[in-house]
Amino acid sequence: MWATELTAHCGMHTWTTQSHTVRASCATPTGSYVREAEQFPIWSHEVDAVRDPSSGRYVAFFSHMAHGKAPPCTTCKDGSTAPTCKKSAPEIEVAPPTFMAYSLTDDPRGAWSTPVLVLMPKPMMDINAAPVIKEDGSLVGMWRDHHPSMKYSTPHLFTAANWTDPTTYKSSSEPLFPHLKGGIEDMFMYRDARGFHTLFHLMFPKSD
Repeated sequence: MWATELTAHCGMHTWTTQSHTVRASCATPTGSYVREAEQFPIWSHEVDAVRDPSSGRYVAFFSHMAHGKAPPCTTCKDGSTAPTCKKSAPEIEVAPPTFMAYSLTDDPRGAWSTPVLVLMPKPMMDINAAPVIKEDGSLVGMWRDHHPSMKYSTPHLFTAANWTDPTTYKSSSEPLFPHLKGGIEDMFMYRDARGFHTLFHLMFPKSD
């Protein structure tokens, strides 16, 4: 399992300064999970790790900036953000773009590639990239941005002819679920014998 962890015992108010990505494991899907190691350092967030069916390698997509726009908070305690950090730590000024990295073998505990930019160097917001890699090496996934009303986020499709080649990544601006006006984010996609499926958070929109 890959997940975002906030460093220094901080809470979600510091997600723009404390986020890094850790790897955990368990013998069964229901837990309990054991934290193994940091996978990607600060600043990385909202990882979605999928598997390439042809090579068996794990491929991670995540919002990433080599350095945050503010120093990490060091005065948090027990999962609560220190008041001084709430006041002083600004939001990341430029929305973080999406990077991709992959395991160099079929063992995710081994070496990984250097993260590379695959989508939108200056997105409107963190795009919650949620891909599925197909048997032929192509990719289909979901990304999100603000609805034209600016009241909620809405998902779109992105594709790649070859998941290993960043130049083949293309994004669509057509909304996937125009009838859902509650704000969709944190999407996940998966594929089974019946086809493609998605899970996401649906939020209520701001009133007119």
